[in-house]
Amino acid sequence: HDAQNFTYAFVTVPSNQRANYKSESVAVKRVTNLSGGNYWGKATEPNVARSIKEIFTNNYQAGYPNNVRTEIRNTLPKLSGELSYFNII
Repeated sequence: HDAQNFTYAFVTVPSNQRANYKSESVAVKRVTNLSGGNYWGKATEPNVARSIKEIFTNNYQAGYPNNVRTEIRNTLPKLSGELSYFNII
């Protein structure tokens, strides 16, 4: 894998009211320039944070021949067969 594609992201579950998070607030500005983005467990709010659902599409593309969701979907059935040595299920 290519280390040049390494990114640093921040993920949070905000405990304050959503109205407290604005593009100019300190909590948002602190993570604005992270190479991998800023994510939370809510819908995307432009210039504040992206939905956690977007983290895979934005950060893990280089490591998979298809997109990461397709790779996970294709691999899950193998956990009870050829990948059973992981003993996950």
